[in-house]
Amino acid sequence: MPLVGVAPINRAAVFAIVALALMMMSIDSTIVATALHTMQRELHTSINWAGWIITAYAFGFVVMLPVSGKLSKQYGHRRVFLGSVAVFTAASLACGLVERNTQIWCTDVIDQAAAELVWAGTSSRTSRPSWKRTPSMTLGR
Repeated sequence: MPLVGVAPINRAAVFAIVALALMMMSIDSTIVATALHTMQRELHTSINWAGWIITAYAFGFVVMLPVSGKLSKQYGHRRVFLGSVAVFTAASLACGLVERNTQIWCTDVIDQAAAELVWAGTSSRTSRPSWKRTPSMTLGR
């Protein structure tokens, strides 16, 4: 039964947006893993500090895991998703512009915290079995 006054969801557009966001996250973590040696050399730091870059990624992801569900329920999945994509994009840009190892560590934590919000938002919305029954709950709304 169609809902009165609710526009139909363009599922292909929602899927494309979610897929692009997840692809951005995957590329971001792959770039860090493959460029670790170059970052170590360019930032004139030890291998221990370079290793902390990977730790910062894990830390940001783990810290935001329990918070992401609460934020999505409180502010809505769409708002949290769109906001986290914007923060993730800005933090990724900041990671590329830093000149010291402490700056990259801080921006990596923010980058991965936003990536966790993106991940939580996409996985909770696309795997929801009630997608067909409640179109206003999807990322398309």
